[in-house]
Amino acid sequence: MECAGNEWAFIVLVSDGVSSILSDQEIVDLARDAPEPKSAANRVLSFSQDLGGDDNATAIVIPLAGWGTPYGLDRTKELREYRLRQAGKKHMITFVKNIDHKISVGSERLKRM
Repeated sequence: MECAGNEWAFIVLVSDGVSSILSDQEIVDLARDAPEPKSAANRVLSFSQDLGGDDNATAIVIPLAGWGTPYGLDRTKELREYRLRQAGKKHMITFVKNIDHKISVGSERLKRM
């Protein structure tokens, strides 16, 4: 693939630990406005982990001639915000279930005493 001129800003390579959680467009939108490639990769990784990714995750951002001149709309901002809210609810439900389980186990022990 030939990437001539300033037409292309970056290439993002990700492992299945990221691509199984994030869409291609989410990955592009997360990396788009980062000040440097490392922070772009960190944004992608952090977001996938925030959504509950538990697989090995790798992201590499390769800057091209157009780096630093981002253009285009962030098409997935609202979707990402929604997904974060949903992930937070899932974590809270799991946390509450774990607390309820511990309380009920403790209560059963007290009943036997």
